[in-house]
Amino acid sequence: MKKLLLFVIACTLGLFGTVNAQNRLVSVTQTNEGNNITYVYESESSNKVVEIRKGVDQGYGQYTTFLNYDANGLLSSTDYGWADANGIDKDCSSSCEWTTVEYTYTDGKLTSYTVKEFENWTLYQEACDITVYTLTYEGNNVVEITSTREYYGYDFDSNSNKFVAGAPTKTTYTYEDGKLVGAEYFWYDQWAATPGFSTDYTVTYAYDAAGNCVSATKSNGEVTSYIYDVTKLATDVYCFAYPQDVNPVSTNVIATATTGDVVSTYNYNFATVAAPIAPAGLTAEVLSDTEVKLAWNAVEDATSYNVYNGTEKVAENVTETTYTVTGLTAATEYTFTVTAVNEGGESAASNEATTTTLKAVEIAPEAVAFGEVTVGGEYWSKVGTTRDVRVSTFGKEVKSITVDNEFFVLPANIDLTAEMIQFAVGYNNNGAAGEQEGTITITLANDATYTIPVTATAYAPVTPDVFELAQEITFTEGVYTNTPDFATLHDNYLGAPDAVYTFTLEDNEAVEVTVTGENAKHAIYAEGDFTTSLQRTEKILSTTFSYDFNDGSLDDFIVVDNDEYEYTWELEEDDADGYELVSYSFLADYEGSEYKIYVQEADERIITKEAYALTQNSVLAMDINIDGKAWEEIFVEVTTDGENFTELAKVTDDENTYSYDWLAKKVNIGAKLAEAGLEFGEYQIALRHKFNGGGRFAVDNLSLTERGLVYPAGKYFLVAAAETAFSVEVKSVVYTGTEAIDVPAAPAVEATANANAIVLTWAAVETATSYNVYQGEEKLANVTELTYTVEGLEFDTEYCFTVTAVNENGESKATEACATTEKDPDAPIVEVLLFEDFESYEAGNKIAKDGGAHWTTWSKQVGGATDGVVAEKDGNKYGYLTHGVDQVLLLGGYQSGVFDLEFDMYIPAEKVAYYNLLHEFNGSNSQWAMQAYLHLTDDGQSNPQYAQGHGTLHAGSNSTADVPCVHDGWMHFRVHIDANTDKAEYFYTLPGQEEQKACEWTWSLESFGGSTVGRKLDAMNFYPLNENSEYYIDNISLTRIGGETEIALEFDTEKVEGSMDVDDMGTVEFVVENTGESIVDYTAWVDYGEGAMSESYELVTYSLEDLANATVYGWTADKPLTFEIAALYPSSSYANSLMGTYLTEVTYLLPELINPETQEVLPSIEPGTGLTFRVYAQGINGVPGAVLAEKVIPAEEVVFDWNVATFDEPVALTGFDFYIAVEMTQALEGSTMTLDGNDKATTAGFGDLFRQSSGAYLSFTEVAKVNKGSWTLVAVCEGEPVLGGWAELDKKSGSLAIGASQKVNVEFSTFGLEKGKTYDAKIVFATTASEENIELPLSLHVWGEDVEEILSNTYSIYPNPTTAQVTVEGENINYIAVYNSVGQLVKVVKTSNHVVDMSANENGVYFFNIVDNAGQSSVQRVVVAK
Repeated sequence: MKKLLLFVIACTLGLFGTVNAQNRLVSVTQTNEGNNITYVYESESSNKVVEIRKGVDQGYGQYTTFLNYDANGLLSSTDYGWADANGIDKDCSSSCEWTTVEYTYTDGKLTSYTVKEFENWTLYQEACDITVYTLTYEGNNVVEITSTREYYGYDFDSNSNKFVAGAPTKTTYTYEDGKLVGAEYFWYDQWAATPGFSTDYTVTYAYDAAGNCVSATKSNGEVTSYIYDVTKLATDVYCFAYPQDVNPVSTNVIATATTGDVVSTYNYNFATVAAPIAPAGLTAEVLSDTEVKLAWNAVEDATSYNVYNGTEKVAENVTETTYTVTGLTAATEYTFTVTAVNEGGESAASNEATTTTLKAVEIAPEAVAFGEVTVGGEYWSKVGTTRDVRVSTFGKEVKSITVDNEFFVLPANIDLTAEMIQFAVGYNNNGAAGEQEGTITITLANDATYTIPVTATAYAPVTPDVFELAQEITFTEGVYTNTPDFATLHDNYLGAPDAVYTFTLEDNEAVEVTVTGENAKHAIYAEGDFTTSLQRTEKILSTTFSYDFNDGSLDDFIVVDNDEYEYTWELEEDDADGYELVSYSFLADYEGSEYKIYVQEADERIITKEAYALTQNSVLAMDINIDGKAWEEIFVEVTTDGENFTELAKVTDDENTYSYDWLAKKVNIGAKLAEAGLEFGEYQIALRHKFNGGGRFAVDNLSLTERGLVYPAGKYFLVAAAETAFSVEVKSVVYTGTEAIDVPAAPAVEATANANAIVLTWAAVETATSYNVYQGEEKLANVTELTYTVEGLEFDTEYCFTVTAVNENGESKATEACATTEKDPDAPIVEVLLFEDFESYEAGNKIAKDGGAHWTTWSKQVGGATDGVVAEKDGNKYGYLTHGVDQVLLLGGYQSGVFDLEFDMYIPAEKVAYYNLLHEFNGSNSQWAMQAYLHLTDDGQSNPQYAQGHGTLHAGSNSTADVPCVHDGWMHFRVHIDANTDKAEYFYTLPGQEEQKACEWTWSLESFGGSTVGRKLDAMNFYPLNENSEYYIDNISLTRIGGETEIALEFDTEKVEGSMDVDDMGTVEFVVENTGESIVDYTAWVDYGEGAMSESYELVTYSLEDLANATVYGWTADKPLTFEIAALYPSSSYANSLMGTYLTEVTYLLPELINPETQEVLPSIEPGTGLTFRVYAQGINGVPGAVLAEKVIPAEEVVFDWNVATFDEPVALTGFDFYIAVEMTQALEGSTMTLDGNDKATTAGFGDLFRQSSGAYLSFTEVAKVNKGSWTLVAVCEGEPVLGGWAELDKKSGSLAIGASQKVNVEFSTFGLEKGKTYDAKIVFATTASEENIELPLSLHVWGEDVEEILSNTYSIYPNPTTAQVTVEGENINYIAVYNSVGQLVKVVKTSNHVVDMSANENGVYFFNIVDNAGQSSVQRVVVAK
């Protein structure tokens, strides 16, 4: 409704005053014809409008305003309402409504007007809603209109219906220089703290230099734009406006007004000449450093275009929709616009297209800076000794590339012909030290030069600045210290001035490094690899003991049981792994029916008999298994006397894995000994199991070892660095079993994934003070906790992380843990329906002949010239298509769902390509969904033209988009099709670029947008259309997103039932709702079933039997033309005589034509072609439905007479509309279309249909503007008919959006039916998206004369008449269906006492259809009289 407000402003724009009657506004037509306005004048010589009609008269009336004038010619009142030929009906008792407006003037100026709304069902013949508007003026300008209102409604104070006050309104108007520039609309807020007016919205008017209002902008952003006929002055044309209208006054007359997608066209009694609309879709493509190519969409009625660079006009009288601007400056930003021109003037400017011209030569980098470099020898450099330079010439010829300083070195051979010149700049490592500067000069063939500055700071390194001059370390009592000369150091390796040292290690040796200085750091590298720093790794130096218990002996141990239970540490045999050491803290089982507990708690030790020497490096390791009970635990203890024990550590599932598998555990028993304050020495080691009610604790692979963190033997380099002067201390560590291990052990890490995060957890590491978390080389965090969560990850992706333990002495070896994040729960299901990469073929194979069943050709003949081949190129295989190939890829015929169709294409230099998508693949009757031309432009009419780098896309319209394309590079294309919502999008990806969207369109349209042909995705056609066509295809895929789409229609009733008297008509309504996941296009009909086959037959035709006046027509064409003619037979046309029969044959008269002068046979059907006869099912939007039968008469059997096609399987005519058709190919200058010559025929649109390709049929009579009757098409129907035609649907096809519903009326007729009989049929809904039809039962009961007399002996009904409840007495009653007097079902009652409550029903006559348990029905008339 808000959208209509601006439309009303547009409709009444320009109250031009009284002018002569020769020029005047006749009507305003709109995109939605229901909003059309037609002005009816009193006479041809009068400007007095007496009627204003809205919409289109469908033959039974339309909304109309009737205008009345006073003696002075002023509008005195209007009446608005639904009117037929007799005017507005104001006398009906219940449904009449209309609106009256009464005008009041003072001195000829409108001062107020009153709007009265009448609703006879509210107040009969009295206004039920009255609003009075008062106008305020400043001079002749209306500056304010206010209103007061009262209406007949419910009054809460008096608890009754009466006239109550409504909310007032106000509108104010603003003027500048006499022109209306703004309007503000107010509503009254009665609930505010201080009731008053609040702004609802505003409208702002803008004018051009000529004084025409060009736009009205609403405060919500909605804009109405106006285009004028600048050849006509407003003062010379009469346009009606109501006295209360406040509108902008313009110089010229309006031609069109546009609000969003609604276009209003102003129609006068003369032809308007409007300036064209502004061009759309302006794009700018940079061609070079001096050229930019502009392209835009064609504008209807434009005769030429003007091109502007900013405000400067750079071209005019351009007749094409492209223009190349030349003579521009390199590397400069330009903004272009285009206007359209015709005799009506120049349009507004198009959208702006801003771009920057290319650099004449593009150089990267713009300067080469080596920074510090070493001279005096060949030294390893972390950043390399060369720098890469790239020069883009954009096709310009380069004569030379030189450098003016011999310190810098260019390659001996540089390819100066490359489009992208690449070379590496080096330096002379034996050159002079000091600051070096030079210039690289690029000289073009035209002697233009471009330069690159190049700099370096050269120095000769000294010890210990670089690896090659590393300082040798010599340890004194295991320690080396050094303070390098900071002034001689340079940043070579670690990001700060650094010094290099070298040392050699033997087995079981390591070093500990300390660097003091600001932000000090160090790294150690192995000889020969200066790119990766090393960490110390743990090594077992010696093994004190190791037990796997597989000998079944505990002879080296003492077992002490301190609990009350007989179970203690003992060996249990594992069938797979030998023996394991086990202790129980809980053990129970059933003995018969008794549940017996054997162990409730544990307190027992197992102790080594021998005492072992423990050092700082001693490690006790074991595998444990606790059967998923993470709370189970044992304790590691030591003793020197076997009586007194010291607890050192607890061993448990400290990571809470709840695992049933073996877990590896390690106790740094030497370090724990020191923590407990005990001296290193000889101890017995004990495992104590003390726990209550846990379960089973198993131990295996128990070992005591001496371990150290060492480097492998070899030569190493230490790099130390700091931002200020620093010193280095290096300690030599030799592991002999007594030295301390300072760097912590690597943690055991687990990764657990959820939706888009991974949780890392690890066990605490002895001596570690923190932990580092890495992803690859990047350190994510340093934490002290034993867990870290990495968030913000992609769904369904594997990630790997590493964790190290850190203390003051260094960082441990890294442990990696990987996990895959969960799939996105909201992500749609993606199903690959088809994939083709040609890798399974052999080179030279035919694509369709040797490939999968999804390949064929247009002619469906595989292996021939139209079948492409597989080529091998660069080690890969591709489909190779050249002129003459007509390859078809079958896509499954999906009519619902969401899909991505993707493929790659390679077009060699100077070649072109073409392909299309098909809604229907069926030869010449195929239906094109989209067509793509690459390196070609196409206007849909003439031959495509070569256009390098450009392509034309027809997708729902002619020339929908200009698609960029390249030669000699793989391009990727993706078509996204949402058949559920009828949308499609086209995307392209050029080499090295991101995906771009070219356009979107309504999927169900045919490629040029002329008609809606359906949402089917049937096939893709690769067709190299001319001798210059050649391309490769690869990686074709069709994926369905979101799984299969549910197609579902539901009804508000389980059965449609009608009941009425004989020779009567009535209507029953039901509702169909789309409860599925896709738009549903449906056809519907009443199906009466099939009759019996017999030898009886009838002919079905619109053609006359006497063909003496038959006429033969042909198409004017420059080549043979294939087309189809047809006749449509609605179900009503055969309901009485042919319902249920079988259509077995179709025949067509093809006469022989003789030149009467030369007696030569004139051309007719193309030699070598036949006739194809078809029967089509009921369709949608003028497009026939599925092919029900087809028969081809080959060329050699075609006769110049009646050609008869007998179908292999007859078509049962059960109630649907059907078409009979014949397809033929007309010879050049031939005539093949035979009409019966009946110029009085009224069968246009039924018996004279034709089409030249796919899509909807057209009427020959309407297209040719001549009535020559119907085609000589005849169908033969055999068999016995069934009774049909007694029910008809008012909607036989439609489209339902998801969640939408629609009312459908079943129109019954009992004429000719038997009294007292029930007729059954079914309503069938067929959808394009499902192969299965949906059925709804249908029945009609015809009342009999003696129903009451019959029923009086069967059922007792009382009281009758009734005011409320009715009781039905009788035997075996199943249910009672209640119908009103017009046969509509009111309710169905099924109760044990058979009481029907009629208290809520209006007075009148009703019929009870009483159905017993055997399905027999009886009818009783019941009167409700309250």
